Amino acid sequence: DAVLQVLDEKLSGLGIAKWNSPRGGYFISLDCVTGSAKYVGQLCKECGLTLTSVGATHPYGIDPDDQNIRIAPSCPTADELKVATNILCAAVKLAACKELLSGK
Repeated sequence: DAVLQVLDEKLSGLGIAKWNSPRGGYFISLDCVTGSAKYVGQLCKECGLTLTSVGATHPYGIDPDDQNIRIAPSCPTADELKVATNILCAAVKLAACKELLSGK
C-alpha cells in the first residue's frame, strides 16, 4: 500500500506518529502528537490536500486529544497518493515541531 510505505519511510522511528495497518479495511488511523491534528489538517488544506475532517473518528467530531486523523483515500492514482501522503507527512512533522517546541 502506497500510504503505508510513505508513512513508514517518512515517519517511522521519529516518535511523533503512529498508525494502524488495516487488514481488509479501507481506513488508516493516524495518531499525531497530542494537540497537533487540527494544525496538520490546516497545513494540508493550505497545500490543496483534502483530508477527512480531523476528529471524524470521535463522537460529534471532537477529538479531546486533537491527535487522530482518518486517512481515507477515495480514488487517487498511486502517484497522487504518494504525493498526498508526502504532504501529510511533512505536515505531521511541522505540526509536531510546533507542538513540542511550544512547551505545553
